[in-house]
Amino acid sequence: MLILLDLDRGATITNTAEQVVRTVDELVGGIGKRRLIYRDTIGRYDEILVDNGVFRGFKACSISQQDFLRGLLLKSL
Repeated sequence: MLILLDLDRGATITNTAEQVVRTVDELVGGIGKRRLIYRDTIGRYDEILVDNGVFRGFKACSISQQDFLRGLLLKSL
């Protein structure tokens, strides 16, 4: 799993998802089977759907996933 944080500095991850996927794919040597999760500018986590390094859409994370990801981020700080 790869987690991105939108820091609200210019274009959002949501609005530039295709470019974000291409950039992350290059930086990590291919996203492969990993899930790409992002926290948007209001603090909500969602998944960026990727197929073979290509952006395919978004999927909302459930409430339990939101809680898990929030806790994971807090532990890493």
